Amino acid sequence: MGGVRNFESVVSLFLVFSSLFLLVLPVLPAASAFGIGVNKASLSFDDVLQAGYAQDRVMVTTDSEAPVSGTYQLEGDIAPWVRIMPNATNFTFSHDKPYAMTVIVEPPPDARLQNYTGGVRILTGTVARTGGGKIGTSTRAALLIRLGLGITGTEHLECRAGGIQIKSTEIGQPFELVASVANKGNVRISPDFTIAVYDQYQERLVKNITVPGSQEILPTVTADFLKQVQQDLPVGQYWARVDVPLCHASSFLTFDVLDRGAIADKGELVRVEAQSWANTGDIIPIHAIFRNLGSRTVSAKFKGTITTPSGDKIMKVIDTDAYNVPPGQTASIETFFNPTEPGRFIVAGRVLYNSKLTFQKSAIINVRGPFLQAASGYGWLLLILLAIIILVLLILIAKRKRRRRGRGR
Repeated sequence: MGGVRNFESVVSLFLVFSSLFLLVLPVLPAASAFGIGVNKASLSFDDVLQAGYAQDRVMVTTDSEAPVSGTYQLEGDIAPWVRIMPNATNFTFSHDKPYAMTVIVEPPPDARLQNYTGGVRILTGTVARTGGGKIGTSTRAALLIRLGLGITGTEHLECRAGGIQIKSTEIGQPFELVASVANKGNVRISPDFTIAVYDQYQERLVKNITVPGSQEILPTVTADFLKQVQQDLPVGQYWARVDVPLCHASSFLTFDVLDRGAIADKGELVRVEAQSWANTGDIIPIHAIFRNLGSRTVSAKFKGTITTPSGDKIMKVIDTDAYNVPPGQTASIETFFNPTEPGRFIVAGRVLYNSKLTFQKSAIINVRGPFLQAASGYGWLLLILLAIIILVLLILIAKRKRRRRGRGR
């Protein structure tokens, strides 16, 4: 009996400790491996010239909250032609702070015209995983970024330009030309800029400016330009067409020349809203959605036309009342259109705000139904007939009064 009781006591204790272990297990620190990754598993550099240049950017990431130490090794045929920027061999990164590295390939002048392979192996140091303030196991990780290089003897010129802006300036001061140019070819470039400046109503060319290229852009590199351009324009709003001939790119934009210390107003015609389909005789609301991007209240009105698609017939000239729009707010400027004939019509216009004009926006209205001009013509005819009848009645009344006065004598 005593042995059985002892056995039952041991089993009871085992069950109690097992239950306690299952309760405590979820809060014990976990010792699991961490991972690393890159946003590009392979890099391909095609059509690179002998003694040429190409680069690409890679982000090294990890799921570890703690900083991870890393290094790299170059492998393969092209290893002597590859360099990494920043040029530090050792680096650190974490979940919140990935590491950006630029892989640069510079083949020598005597490199054979063929394809080459290689790689960049990312290695980490040992990392102690922690949990609840206690140290877990130490782990490390590695991965390979594969590299491919094709060397050619044919030059290829291609570039793209974007982000073009001319910043407003004060009278007598230069304005800033801002642009971004990406070299998509395999030769170095230094693009020029040409600027054609027009008056506020885009009716008169007031200045032609050429900005020579002074910054050399290597192949596969994107460069940002910030150039000071001298100008002697009077105060006012201007429009400019900026061309980058080498890249076959252009941009149309607006800028201001301000009095010294003046505040630059800035607004945007976001869109023109109108129902797509309507019937003749309907009263169609049209809304110009204007946003005040400046720092003070502006007085804004919508000016434009409603025409046929060819533009040879004007159905309505739009010139609304002015709306006061506080800074940072959006206003809906309303007008109406009452079509009297079917067809497709273009609503196009700009917002005039504090003597400045926005870019033009448009909307299309399709109208169904019969022509209503005839009914309108009959209306005018009825008014004329009514006026004649009233005039005749007045003449008859006047004659009758004269006869009565004659009899009274």
